[in-house]
Amino acid sequence: MNHKISACLIVKNEESCIEQCLKNARNYVDEILMVDTGSTDNTVNLARKYADRILHFKWNDDFSSARNFSIQSAQNDWIIVLDADETVKQWDEKNINHFINKMIQTVDKTVFKQKGLEMVFLWRINSGEANQQKSDKKG
Repeated sequence: MNHKISACLIVKNEESCIEQCLKNARNYVDEILMVDTGSTDNTVNLARKYADRILHFKWNDDFSSARNFSIQSAQNDWIIVLDADETVKQWDEKNINHFINKMIQTVDKTVFKQKGLEMVFLWRINSGEANQQKSDKKG
């Protein structure tokens, strides 16, 4: 089974690198979601060629808020977060799908809210061990 993957980017004034990043990512992901936090350069115009959606987020000096907004806005269950100056060097779809399938088989997710933050309780079925990790996506 091929899983759909969204690329989420949080950007501001990245016109020097955004086009290369998005052009590259477009080859590998099903959705590109760019969240702009107040660019005053040509970043948004350049991104229009490649991004499926461009959202605007008022910068509040909290990168995690912008990241959480992007992840919550993504339309796919699996997400890769990229910086504007990053490009994907290697993408092995078979291995990525194998990894996702393995995660689905071994992890049972239960979401709950605590002090306004979403948390995911991960239960490794095979070992009976529990791990708690912060999550930015309901699921």
